[in-house]
Amino acid sequence: MTSPPRNATRLRRRPAAHIAPSRAALAPWACALTLALALAPACTPRLGPRPAALLDNPPGQVWVAQPADLHVLQSTRFIFERDAYLLETRAELRDDMGDPLKAPGVFLIEVFPRQGRVDQRLLSWEVPVFSAQQQREQFDAITLAYRFQLKLDDDRLFDKPIRVRVSFGAYPPADDADQPPVARWIDDSLDLAPQARPQRAKVSNAPAPPDATSAELSSEATAEDATATTPASP
Repeated sequence: MTSPPRNATRLRRRPAAHIAPSRAALAPWACALTLALALAPACTPRLGPRPAALLDNPPGQVWVAQPADLHVLQSTRFIFERDAYLLETRAELRDDMGDPLKAPGVFLIEVFPRQGRVDQRLLSWEVPVFSAQQQREQFDAITLAYRFQLKLDDDRLFDKPIRVRVSFGAYPPADDADQPPVARWIDDSLDLAPQARPQRAKVSNAPAPPDATSAELSSEATAEDATATTPASP
């Protein structure tokens, strides 16, 4: 058998995979796909009736997480940040099961002489946490507690034994639309012993601390505080 000449052109067959299918070949598949899409909603299982317990339980028997207790954490201390002395206060809200939670309301942080009277308040701050932005700024997701960096207008508190009291006013929804909501207050206190003047700390990106609403030390509280040397309770 003689071989073809070298200059002869060879005819190559086109692979079957490269042959474009005709419309007639695609017609059955298109019909099957259209039918499957049309029957898909009918084949999807429907949800059954909702549990009747959602409507049978009266509102008074449904447990709702609300702040029932407050704890001032031992990590409350004096610090120095952003060229200012701050009272870093940490407070934890807990529900009636003892678990930490967030809640809308107002925090009231007050500083008293440890041996002084209630009317000898030295400093106070009000910190609202009503909006989602305020919650994000004040709540620490790591410790599950609120963290307040409160600016001090008087640095003479470092060498004095003081008591930090934190109160929280929660505003639950009103049971009666015609009656305004009633605030429920819970509080806790922590005694701080005299400490050395805090050193400069690393600058953070936290929001600017609120100023105290009363920044002057009364002369009577100063005189009584000078004799108080009782160590801080654990």
